[in-house]
Amino acid sequence: MRGTRSEQTRHRILAAAREFVLLEGAHKLTLDAVVQQAGVSKGSLLYHFPTKESLIQAMLEEMLEELDREVTSRAGQQPTRRELLLAYMDALFEASTPQRREHTTPMLAAAANAPQLLGLVTEWLRRWEERLTSAGALPPAARLALRAAHGCWLAATLGLQDAGRAEDLPEVARALLALAMEG
Repeated sequence: MRGTRSEQTRHRILAAAREFVLLEGAHKLTLDAVVQQAGVSKGSLLYHFPTKESLIQAMLEEMLEELDREVTSRAGQQPTRRELLLAYMDALFEASTPQRREHTTPMLAAAANAPQLLGLVTEWLRRWEERLTSAGALPPAARLALRAAHGCWLAATLGLQDAGRAEDLPEVARALLALAMEG
């Protein structure tokens, strides 16, 4: 990993917090638990995250930035609106798979400990919808496909999704988008 020692410590703390939530549950997240999980001093944790809320906020921001990078990477240079919508939906569906479960734990942590921070997710979703509609309104079927992708992502985050079907989510996303773009 690159970066300064401070950046490495910050990253280790965030990774430990995600892992703790995944293993022990969001309701058990405490700064002391993260100190123990990360193997850092309490002072190091407090330097980076003076409160549990600031830790959860950083977890959420990191998750959303990662999703942004994933969409951008999938969409390529100067994508059409269709390509961007497909990349966005694919990224959400990929984030819904059991293999990526660790990356959605910040939303669980926020829901259990700092629900006001879920506004960051709402704002992120709104910004993406604005970006996807900047060239004009999406057809109703495309809006439906977009909402379905959001629903699958949120259901997976909350553990409400059948893990046996999660593997075909990217294919489902493409099928939804194909139907949406026909309409």
